[in-house]
Amino acid sequence: MTQHPLDDIRRWLADIEARLGRIEAALRKLTEAQPQKEHYSVGEFARLVRLAPYTVREYCRQGRLRATQTRGGRGNRAEYRLCHAELLRYQSEGLLPNGHADPDPR
Repeated sequence: MTQHPLDDIRRWLADIEARLGRIEAALRKLTEAQPQKEHYSVGEFARLVRLAPYTVREYCRQGRLRATQTRGGRGNRAEYRLCHAELLRYQSEGLLPNGHADPDPR
């Protein structure tokens, strides 16, 4: 009896589907295990999204990321804080168009 070529493809797809299920379960575990912060500094946000802190700061200044400014940075300069909701929004949607950020994303 000869094997139908589609049988090989079906087995291959089932294998991929099983692997994908395991990967998704592992990712869910990792994201649930990581502690969430309410707000992130520019440096923390930059590390999480793999950008340079300077780039994140510039995006905040340009309104391409929603951030709040707080007093107390180096030399009593304002520094940006980005909330967790903005991290999730950026990871799923990317940057906002120039100058379209709400001043306070809460």
